[in-house]
This record gives sequence, structure tokens and C-alpha cells, in this order.
Amino acid sequence: MKYEVHGTSVQTGRPYNNRFVSVVTVEDRKVTHWRDYLDLIAVFDAEGWPQDRR
Repeated sequence: MKYEVHGTSVQTGRPYNNRFVSVVTVEDRKVTHWRDYLDLIAVFDAEGWPQDRR
């Protein structure tokens, strides 16, 4: 499953845009495992970490 989020960091006011890929395991019609992959650099940029990155 792929999805994306868009918003603004409350802490810094910077835009936050990220894309995710989720790997979901279903057994007997129940979700038994869920794993997300995302762009951590997008998180760091929105939060202004590290200070000297920009």
C-alpha cells in the first residue's frame, strides 16, 4: 500500500511532505503485521534537524 501526507510542522512552521509504503500481512482476514517505510530526511527537514543542514 502506498500513501502520502502533506502538512506543516507545528514546531517549525516548515512544510512537511512525505510518502509511505506499508507492507501488511493478513492471515485469516486479520492484519497480523504492519510495517511502514518513509523518507526520514523529510521528517528531519520539517523539524529543522540538524540545524546546519540547510
